[in-house]
Amino acid sequence: MKQSILNKLRTGRVGRAQKIVIYAPEGFGKSTLASQFPSPVFLDVEDSTSQLDVARLTRADLPTLASAESALGELISAKAGQTLVIDTIDWLEQLAHDDVIASANNPKITGIEDFGYGKGYTALAERMTIFLRRLDDAISAGINVVLLGHSKVVKFEPPDGVGPFDRYEMKLSKHVAPLVKEWADAVLFGNWRLQVRQKDKNEVGAKIKGVGGRERLMHCNRCAAWDAKNRHGLGDTEAWGAATIEKAFASAGAAWSGKFEVPANGAQGDPATTGGLGAALHETEPEPQSDPPDDIPGIPPVDQLRGDVSRIIAGRDAEVDSFLLSSGKISVGQTWRDAGDDYLNRIVKNPVGFFKVVEKKGGAK
Repeated sequence: MKQSILNKLRTGRVGRAQKIVIYAPEGFGKSTLASQFPSPVFLDVEDSTSQLDVARLTRADLPTLASAESALGELISAKAGQTLVIDTIDWLEQLAHDDVIASANNPKITGIEDFGYGKGYTALAERMTIFLRRLDDAISAGINVVLLGHSKVVKFEPPDGVGPFDRYEMKLSKHVAPLVKEWADAVLFGNWRLQVRQKDKNEVGAKIKGVGGRERLMHCNRCAAWDAKNRHGLGDTEAWGAATIEKAFASAGAAWSGKFEVPANGAQGDPATTGGLGAALHETEPEPQSDPPDDIPGIPPVDQLRGDVSRIIAGRDAEVDSFLLSSGKISVGQTWRDAGDDYLNRIVKNPVGFFKVVEKKGGAK
């Protein structure tokens, strides 16, 4: 007698390996953060990890998408590490782009546009879908997958007529980016917290000047200014670092443990004697990691209230800082994050009214 499918119903969380996408501007520290995941092995198609002590295959080892897929299959079979890192997914998309053109086997097709009527982009999306399915094989084998990527600023015009504005997105084609976002358990965007100051009287232009800042933040939920998501209960804004990732793993019931290292003799020769990549990786205790010091004085740590305000402001930081400075709510060298909790709560309770006042005062000037 055939067993009913209802007998296979299960409840509760499934503590499986995680699919994480991390994107940020170049030089932000994406690879460094990924190196702190459990037992990372990098498919470094960008050649960006030369300054890190990690297990890797380089661009020379992975000249084509087929070679990357072959390496992926071997790493999964050997269970070489606990985390597979693609560094970066936008460079890997270029390998898929080249693969689609080569597969056409047509001398007249030298670029993705040469297919005509968007057929090239459709083929590219299909090819990347196949690669994502291969990454799912790693998840099934209990290996975490981390896709690193660069960010780009694009002009976005929502259909509700609010008006166009700039926002951060992954540096992927418009056909591939949605596939990657849907595939991931978390899409995390890293960016610096902006600090501004009031300009001197002899400086031209607006009254407020951005002076940069070294505090790095991890944005974990979508807003008007950037793409992000997570299924781990992370706040809108979290600290940039392995501690936030470990918290996400704990929320998902996923394992987080030590990392593997490759012996000094490398991965050449007989794996039984010299330690080929699959056999040579051995588990060690994770080294303590620390984030770089915050060199911006006077900025309080991220909390839930300021996370709510950040979501409401959605990229209008400089405008809000200018208003609060002119209104006496903050002092020169401070940002809206330095405003009192009572005032920030008023913004959260009535954001529409707050921005009406901001725009009115800005227009009066």
